Amino acid sequence: MDVIDKDLLSVGWRSTEVGLNFRIIGMALASAREELETVYTASFITICFSAILMYYIERNAQPEVFKNIGDGIWWTIITFATVGYGNIYPITFLGELLGCIICLVGVTMVAIPIGIISSSFINIVQKKKQNLEKENDSQ
Repeated sequence: MDVIDKDLLSVGWRSTEVGLNFRIIGMALASAREELETVYTASFITICFSAILMYYIERNAQPEVFKNIGDGIWWTIITFATVGYGNIYPITFLGELLGCIICLVGVTMVAIPIGIISSSFINIVQKKKQNLEKENDSQ
């Protein structure tokens, strides 16, 4: 066995362990479902509200750029995800202020689910370890 194979086996990339790892991830997502639904619903509402607001803020200053609310939705999603393609951007003070706020909210709305999933994953792994310890103690 070469070094790479040993490293892969040590981190659990054997086929049986991969299946177990995916089951644990699935259990973590399932146990965090309610919290994640809340966060994603809040994100959806924030995106819709911000898109409409940005459209109405920028439509008079840039009628060729913000032609409809769809352009506002595009801008909001790109800004929310902090991708920032640059094909649509605000030029008014209020639009730029909203852009800063949406960027910060977007980072937060990505960080929150990561924390929720991580916490759920840690709880499940700890429960699995406790169950294994109980099984080992009973034998």
